[in-house]
Amino acid sequence: MNTVQILKDARDLIANKGWSQGTWGRDEFGNSTQGVNDRTCSFCTMGAIYAAGKFDLHSTKIDRFVRALGFEGEGSVISWNDNPRTTWEKVLDRFDVAIKSEEMKC
Repeated sequence: MNTVQILKDARDLIANKGWSQGTWGRDEFGNSTQGVNDRTCSFCTMGAIYAAGKFDLHSTKIDRFVRALGFEGEGSVISWNDNPRTTWEKVLDRFDVAIKSEEMKC
C-alpha cells in the first residue's frame, strides 16, 4: 500500500470505529488494548496508522506518515493526539490535509 492509501485507511478507522486518547487503542468497554489488536475498537492517531499499515511496533516505515501529518517524530504525534485541546474533528482534519498534500506529490 502507498502512503495515501494508508493515511486514508487510518482516517477511516478513526472516523468509523472511533478515536482514543491516552492509549493506542480501546476495546468495546473503553479499556486500553495495550497496542493495536483484534479487540481494538477505537484508535489514537498513531494506533490507526499502525493498524492501517499492518506495521509492527519496530517498523522504520512509520516516519513517512509522521512527516505527512506535519510532525517531527512519533512522540510529537502522540503528545498532540493526547492533548486535551485535540478533538476528533482536529484529528480527521489533520488526516485530510496530509492526504491532500500526499496526493499532490503523485
